[in-house]
Amino acid sequence: MIASLSVNSDLRIITFESYALAYLIGENKKVKISFPVVEYLLSFSSQKTLSVASNSVHSSWIEKLKDYGFLKINGDAFSMRRSSAELDHYNWKSASDYMAITHNYPFFEYDKDGRNKDNKRMQEYLAVEEEIERYKAYPCAPVTVKGVNPQSSATLVSAGGIGNDLQNILSAVSLSLGVQKEAQLNTGGRVFKKTVPSGGGRHPVEAYVVDLAAQEIFHFNAATYTLNTLKHVEVPDLYASLFGVRDSYIDFEVNYAIVFTCIWERNMFRYREPRTFRSVHLDVGHASMQIETALLKMNYRNQAQYNFQIINFERMLDLDPLVEGVMSAIMIRGRSNAV
Repeated sequence: MIASLSVNSDLRIITFESYALAYLIGENKKVKISFPVVEYLLSFSSQKTLSVASNSVHSSWIEKLKDYGFLKINGDAFSMRRSSAELDHYNWKSASDYMAITHNYPFFEYDKDGRNKDNKRMQEYLAVEEEIERYKAYPCAPVTVKGVNPQSSATLVSAGGIGNDLQNILSAVSLSLGVQKEAQLNTGGRVFKKTVPSGGGRHPVEAYVVDLAAQEIFHFNAATYTLNTLKHVEVPDLYASLFGVRDSYIDFEVNYAIVFTCIWERNMFRYREPRTFRSVHLDVGHASMQIETALLKMNYRNQAQYNFQIINFERMLDLDPLVEGVMSAIMIRGRSNAV
C-alpha cells in the first residue's frame, strides 16, 4: 500500500498582496507561506490525494507542512476517501478553481499607505480609460412623481409621510439613494455623496419602482429625485411575471415593489480584484435596509426578497445583465391597507 498525503480539513488560508497566512482552526499560530505553496496545497482539491513518492520535488515543503499539521499521511483507502470528502465539504475545489481563473491576483493591502497607493492606481487607470457616469438617467422617460433631496426626504419620512403611496415611496428611496452633494476629484469624474456608503463614491446601485395595480415601472433618477415612467406592462398578472409564486414569508398583499440593480462597471472601475464582487452586495444591503426602515416609519409593511424572476425583469426593461444586473427587491404593502 502506497501512503498518500492529504490536506488537514482544519487548514485555513488568508491571502494578502504578496503572501498568505496559513493556520489551523482553534490554534493561534499563523504561518507565513508563499503563493506557490498555496497553489500546491490547493492542488489537493483537484487531485484529491497525492502520493508521497510522486512529490519528491516538493519534499522540503512536505516535511514542513507536515510539521505544522497542514498535511497528513493517509495509509488506507478509507482515510483517503474521508479526507477527500472533507475537502469537498469545505470547498477546496472551488478555491483551487478560483486561484487558477484569477491567476493568483495580488490582493491590494489598504492598511499600508493605502491612500497614496490607491491614488496612484486610479491615476494609472484614468491615463488609459474614462469612467462612466455615476448615475443613470432616461432622458426620454416622462417624470411621473417629483421628489426632494435626501435632507428634505428625511423630514417627510420623520413626519410619517404626507403624500400618496408613490410620493412616500419616492421619499424613502431618495433618502437613501438620492445625491446629497457632489465633488470633482483628481482621481476621476464627479463623486457623489449619498446617505448610504459606497466605496470611492461610485454608487453602483440603481432603483426601480413597480406599481403592481397600475402595471407601471418607474426608474429613480438619483440626481433629480424623480420617478420616471419607463413602461406600462400589459400582462395578465404582473406580480407573477416578475416575482413568481408568492413566498410564504410575504404574508401581506403586495402593492408595490422596489427592485435594486447594480451597474457593475461603476464598481469594478475602482475595485478590480476578483473578490470585490462582495462590495456590491454591501452597497445594495445598506440601501435596502435604510429604505425598509424609512417605509416602516411611514407605516408601510415591507419585506426584502431575493428570489424572483430576475431574467423577466431584465428582459422587460431591456437590461443587459452583464452591464446592469438585478440584485434584490423590497415588497411593499400600500399604506391604506397597513395595520
